[in-house]
Amino acid sequence: MKQCSKCGIEKKEEKFNKQCNGKNGLRASCRDCTRKEHKIYNQTHKTNNANMYKSIKKYKMNNPEKIRAQNLLEYAVKKGRVKKERCKMCNAVNTEGHHDDYSKPYEVDWLCRQHHKERHWNNKHMENARFNDSKLYPASI
Repeated sequence: MKQCSKCGIEKKEEKFNKQCNGKNGLRASCRDCTRKEHKIYNQTHKTNNANMYKSIKKYKMNNPEKIRAQNLLEYAVKKGRVKKERCKMCNAVNTEGHHDDYSKPYEVDWLCRQHHKERHWNNKHMENARFNDSKLYPASI
């Protein structure tokens, strides 16, 4: 028997979901309370989820070449045709493929999440700097 941390009722251990880092390998709250909690959360965050799915769909519609390259690479890794490597910058094991050219889906730099984000941030700011420079110094006619 175990007491639920939410409702305070003592219930059989079968009424609790498993959680590997929980006490006795079980969640602190019973399944009924967990279900109620999830239902409330999903209702309050429904609009956020809908907006997120719309923005993902819009991104995919606007960037078919990127999505195609990402999918091809993911499939090749899954089938063992391309092997993930360590991060070029820090030698981390958990890496993501960065495409410099989306028309070449299998030519990637393997980077950890942090360095991948930094690469995109640097590329974005370099583009903005070039754009701003061209506005300041337009090409001569």
